[in-house]
Amino acid sequence: MKAFILAGGEGTRLGPLTRTRPKPLVPLIDRPILDGILSHLRENGFDDIALLVGYRGQDIEQYAADGKEWQVHLSYQFDTGKPLGTAGSVIRALKRSGWDEPLLVVSGDGVTNLDLRDFYRRCQTEKAEAGILLSRVSDPRQYGLVTTDDSGKVTGFIEKPQIAVPDAWVNTGIYYFDPGLLRTFTTGISLDFGKDLFPHWVAENRRVLGLKTQGYWSDVGSFDQYRQTIFDLVRAKHDVLNAETGRFQRDPSLIIISPSVIDTTATIGRGAIIGPYAVIGRDAYIGDRCRISRSIIRPGTWIGANTIVHGAILAEHSFIGTAATIDKGSVIGDHSWIGSRAHLESNSLVWPSTVMETMPATAPTIS
Repeated sequence: MKAFILAGGEGTRLGPLTRTRPKPLVPLIDRPILDGILSHLRENGFDDIALLVGYRGQDIEQYAADGKEWQVHLSYQFDTGKPLGTAGSVIRALKRSGWDEPLLVVSGDGVTNLDLRDFYRRCQTEKAEAGILLSRVSDPRQYGLVTTDDSGKVTGFIEKPQIAVPDAWVNTGIYYFDPGLLRTFTTGISLDFGKDLFPHWVAENRRVLGLKTQGYWSDVGSFDQYRQTIFDLVRAKHDVLNAETGRFQRDPSLIIISPSVIDTTATIGRGAIIGPYAVIGRDAYIGDRCRISRSIIRPGTWIGANTIVHGAILAEHSFIGTAATIDKGSVIGDHSWIGSRAHLESNSLVWPSTVMETMPATAPTIS
């Protein structure tokens, strides 16, 4: 079965992290988002996959190559012209690929275990021209709600409701299409699936299905959601991760609060308190008496003694001096240098390769 992965965006909402890598290559615990997408597609029977890439597309091609690592066939379509939107990009890619069988479209920043094979087959069985895989969420305000009738046919859309909606089912950005439906549009026109095509098809009374499914789905569209997705994965793998942190838990000077994951090559100083929900990457160094909680510390990062990091993201090869404080929501880009006793207040953004001795009383974005 065939699938397109939309992987061309700049990922501007993930700021410092996407300055040095495309969004699909932003890591979760220890592997990029794209790794999970390719693995999940293969497990669900999709083995002929085209990546629609734009921003830093060569990085994605270098990482994923021909797809052999995931036992799939990968091809690439580079978006070198004007942005065409989600639908415009797929319409152009479909023409270039020559595919003539039903296909799946997924976003390059989604994390899910939803049953994609079942979704594809139900759409085929029910002779859908297009299908939207729906996921249930507790707070739908940042998503687009989809309403359906008793047969599953889509009847309308509610874009980012401002009030709580009971039984909210949202658009996951995972779609099924009959190629004939997409080929009715001219290539080279900027179109979006959610804003343009699906409302148009529903108005035309096309057979567009919204199929509800149970399972995990997360749209990694913001720093809060990115952190929460990683914490969800840590919690889901709790038993495995406990085994990995075992050697640190045997040190009586350390306090490791589960669930947390510490790479076995990391160094943790005496008297440190790690967790809950701390992710410490490969070859990271955490100094004596540090306090790290609800934070992601990427490979090669060095943190001096007596530093407190809470609710933050420290990208690869960052340096944090002694007795510093990194508050909730802060993000530090690759290869940045933060001096001793510095205080990064909540939601500070430090762009890659920044050198900073101290922070002012207010917390501006540093670029």
